[in-house]
Amino acid sequence: MVRSNPVTVVSSKIATVLTIDCNPKSGSPPLTVRVDGLLLDANSAPLFDKPVNILVDGKVVTSVRTFAGIFTANVVLQAGEHTVQAEFLGDATYEGCEPAGILVW
Repeated sequence: MVRSNPVTVVSSKIATVLTIDCNPKSGSPPLTVRVDGLLLDANSAPLFDKPVNILVDGKVVTSVRTFAGIFTANVVLQAGEHTVQAEFLGDATYEGCEPAGILVW
């Protein structure tokens, strides 16, 4: 009888960092806001062709893909205060990161 021992494989994903900016941050409704962002790995290397969700008040309103770590999207906001965020959920190689957000009014 052949006995086998279990093998444990540990997968280590690479950490990521996401930053965003929105312009303009205020104005008359309906307000078109440009969301610009950057998705990098833990070594500050840009991530190519990764999906980034754009959220308004916690709800996904569009998804875009990075090019050289950069992404851009336009969102239209109605009257009131809104939180605009971007999130990367991760993949087989990279960890997701916490949503980055900006308050727009």
